[in-house]
Amino acid sequence: MKEKIIAICLTVLSVSGWAQPAGNLSIQEILTTARANLQRPPVAMDIETITSALDPNGLKPPKILQKELVQYRIDGRRIDIVTDRFAPDKSGQLISDDFSTRRFFNGTVAFFSQNSAGFQTFTLQSPESVQMDATFVPAHGNSLDGYFSHNNRDGHWTVVLDKEINRVVLSDKNEMIEGISCLVLKADTSCGNYTLWLDPQEKYCLRKAHIIMDSNDRVWGKLLKESSIPLQCYGPDNRRYFQSMEVILSVVKTETVDGKTIPVEGLYAEHWTFNDGSRMDNQYQIRRRNIVFNPDFSALGAFEMNMPDGTVFQEALGGGNYKKYTWSQGKLIPVDKK
Repeated sequence: MKEKIIAICLTVLSVSGWAQPAGNLSIQEILTTARANLQRPPVAMDIETITSALDPNGLKPPKILQKELVQYRIDGRRIDIVTDRFAPDKSGQLISDDFSTRRFFNGTVAFFSQNSAGFQTFTLQSPESVQMDATFVPAHGNSLDGYFSHNNRDGHWTVVLDKEINRVVLSDKNEMIEGISCLVLKADTSCGNYTLWLDPQEKYCLRKAHIIMDSNDRVWGKLLKESSIPLQCYGPDNRRYFQSMEVILSVVKTETVDGKTIPVEGLYAEHWTFNDGSRMDNQYQIRRRNIVFNPDFSALGAFEMNMPDGTVFQEALGGGNYKKYTWSQGKLIPVDKK
């Protein structure tokens, strides 16, 4: 009789969620497994991101600001990302606004180009800068994997939590997210207060995230209160300073591609408040499509410097000064000052 009572008690504990869902796994092992799952082969994919302004009171539907269509090509260190932008016309239909960008590194030359209304500029950048933009710009889709834009100087969420692992707590109860029983990690770090919902059946794939930052948390590599955005006709220094920030990743959907679970869709929202009491609330609806591992990059024309001879490049030297180059016979030739 005593054995039956013990068995019944264990069953109740397991159903209620009090039994450790991760077995004997440590927090360190969870972070290591989640980070290892980010290692993927060379990939080509298309990404659609719709950016909308949110009503802070939740009374109005999201107002679409723009759509970006991204051709995303990554091969080891090489990067080739082309983005075309669309904006709503008066009827609300999304049409091309004749604006595109390219972030590029072929192992030798790294640049950012911008084409606006037929006028194109090429600016040389460091490979590290191109890599950071490729990883952390929301429209590039990697927020679905947990590369949040405010962590662009600190890295993936697993790296942030690993550095302050003594502040990380694994909840003793699973929580259901979109019908999936998830582990819950919580951490109050120098980069914000994190709550993360992880899918234990898919190598701790991120199913939801909620991050809250105040003015003394580190965002974009410095304290949030030290960050600002320029505004016309605003205050003596034409700046508006951040006061708080909130990030929410939700409604994440996954697919299996060549045996790997890939987040392919989700909502990524950023909410900011400022020192004057105002706020901004933006949402990115992200969809990854046509994912191909180990593609034929030559057939796609990726990583090729396909601009004509005579194309002018500029390199920022600081203080508003630039050094100019021309592209000629496969090389960048410095332009001598006359």
